[in-house]
Amino acid sequence: MVGAISVAIDVTAGERERGSLEPLLMNPVSTASLVLGKWAVAASCSAAVVVLTLVGFTVSMQFVRSENLAALMQFGTPEILLFLVLLLPFSAMVASLNMLAATYGRSHKEAQTYASYITMIVNFVPILPLFLTVRDAPGNCWSRHWDSKPC
Repeated sequence: MVGAISVAIDVTAGERERGSLEPLLMNPVSTASLVLGKWAVAASCSAAVVVLTLVGFTVSMQFVRSENLAALMQFGTPEILLFLVLLLPFSAMVASLNMLAATYGRSHKEAQTYASYITMIVNFVPILPLFLTVRDAPGNCWSRHWDSKPC
């Protein structure tokens, strides 16, 4: 999330605020290639943050002296590859969502507000299941008649 937000804001609302977007649009370049180029920059910055985070985590795990923690945090090549396969497409999607949100802002500050809403949503989604309690289905209550737990 953090790797794409500043670049996405700068290539959309930042250029509009500086006045550098209009001369750029006057060049004989198709709109699709212009947007894809801006997205490629934001997505590559986001992907770089993903790779640097994984490298930093791998290096920091070499300094763990606790045997219990080292046993819990086994992080090898298969896990790194799995994280890359999962997070690189997600980082590209986040870059596009941040660019979309930033296009609605008239200034850099307003675009930052809109993009921070996306960051907040993405950060709170993993916490959501903690607040959603799953109750037993009525059919499961019949099998629990020996238990003292109320259904």
